Amino acid sequence: MGGFSFAFRMISDLNSGRIKRKEWRIIMVVDLAESREKIDKIDKQIAALFQERMEVANDVANYKRSTGKKVYDPEREEQKITAIKKLANNEFNKTALEDLFRYIISISRKYQYMQLGEDVGESE
Repeated sequence: MGGFSFAFRMISDLNSGRIKRKEWRIIMVVDLAESREKIDKIDKQIAALFQERMEVANDVANYKRSTGKKVYDPEREEQKITAIKKLANNEFNKTALEDLFRYIISISRKYQYMQLGEDVGESE
């Protein structure tokens, strides 16, 4: 059942030290092992996609090498961040995605500098 299991809990209402009524409630409890398994699967997908992204960053570095284009393109980076933030479903995720992608873009930029044999930050 989608990461949840059911547990039963007895709820007692106390009235002047006497039990007024008893009832059973069904509560949903997250299955921690199942949730961790899902996170592990997602993390593997993220790692594979990151590595694929870095391969494409190598293609971008080769293009920039052949055209003389600079690695650092602040306008493109801001366009990318703006587009990514629009994918968020709440304010927390919007900020988190911005932070995450700024870091990913920074890593990608460093990799491109490395591929081009330039010092990191040489053109920034």
